[in-house]
Amino acid sequence: MDPELWSVSDSPQSETFFTVYVNFLASRGPLSDEQKKAWALLDEVFDEECQSHLKELGLPHC
Repeated sequence: MDPELWSVSDSPQSETFFTVYVNFLASRGPLSDEQKKAWALLDEVFDEECQSHLKELGLPHC
């Protein structure tokens, strides 16, 4: 998967993996604001960890 798809973006048009995933979860049942915030935090942490790991391996990263 392209590293940019993991990146958190301020653009409302941005479709990161977690945006798509949270929308999928919401299609299966309601998500509270607290749950959405938790997924957003996980998105940020996951992106930071992935990008750091990719950089250490000398692979494409953002």
